[in-house]
Amino acid sequence: MKKFDRLNEKGKTIDEVARFMVSAHAGQFRKGIPIPYFSHPMSVLRIAAVEWEVKDRITLDAILCHDVKEDCKHVKELEIVDMIGDTASGVVDELTFEPDKDAPISVADQKVIYMDGFFDSSIRSLVGKFADRVDNTCDYILSDPNYAVEYWNKASSLITAFQSRYDEITDFYGLEVAASMRYSKNIIEQKLQ
Repeated sequence: MKKFDRLNEKGKTIDEVARFMVSAHAGQFRKGIPIPYFSHPMSVLRIAAVEWEVKDRITLDAILCHDVKEDCKHVKELEIVDMIGDTASGVVDELTFEPDKDAPISVADQKVIYMDGFFDSSIRSLVGKFADRVDNTCDYILSDPNYAVEYWNKASSLITAFQSRYDEITDFYGLEVAASMRYSKNIIEQKLQ
């Protein structure tokens, strides 16, 4: 089994990236769950790297830092680039939802447009967002089962993008990764019935 690269394009180990992310999220907690926020990106990383066996280091670094830009305004974009490189930082940009308070449409409608964007996003951001949605949905299944269904359904365009881009995922990551992602989707949908 191929392992991911020990060092990223900036010469950082995955442990260094994880420490950066933990420091960035210091003092933050999960919504509705009294645990440190950094547990979420670590769980998303576990899903991608362990359950799905994603080995692409750019994807893994972006997954670890996927909420840093959105939730850690004290962290400068250059700090993210210095830690994970330009390509992974670009994936973080794709994963970041920043509503426009001056937009003529609601934040909810902006979120729908954001989710629709995964039909055309990089394959790395699609995989990262899908892992993020799987992790959050699993948390809601345990903490608020009724909301878990609504939360999963809010991502219907993301799920459709995953299905329509399945061959692309297979070509980039391999059949094992794509099949493992499909398995996660099917298990969640069974639990939500």
